[in-house]
Amino acid sequence: MPTEQNTIPKPFLQTLSMLHIGLLIGLVAFTFFAYYTGDALKTESYPNGDVFFYLVPIGAIIGYFISNSVFKKMIDKIPMKLPLQSKLARYQSASLIKYAILEAPAFLALFAFLQSSNALYLTIAVTLIIYFFTQRPTEDKIKKALSL
Repeated sequence: MPTEQNTIPKPFLQTLSMLHIGLLIGLVAFTFFAYYTGDALKTESYPNGDVFFYLVPIGAIIGYFISNSVFKKMIDKIPMKLPLQSKLARYQSASLIKYAILEAPAFLALFAFLQSSNALYLTIAVTLIIYFFTQRPTEDKIKKALSL
């Protein structure tokens, strides 16, 4: 039975959801822009002299792990005795930092795709966008993360 103490206020969830959707829409819009303004897709296995060939996949992997690690560390530092509003404010900060860390390698992949039209970069960007979508805030995720 939910009590006043462990119920997530609707305005908080709506605000965080709108921020998440806004960031997601920006990524998706830039993906469409990059796809439709670029040249035909290329599928070169080893493009000569393309530093992005190594930078983009490594950046995506690092972004994935760092975003989760930073988020978890920030959530773990929230004292259990804090009032709910303070916990939610810290959760929101942790979420926004996580989203920013995830967005950076996605945009890097899209910029690399704009430069070279290599399908690998578009694939990595779309994969990161799908993962970003799965990170949308829900009441259950917030309660689980904050142990409410």
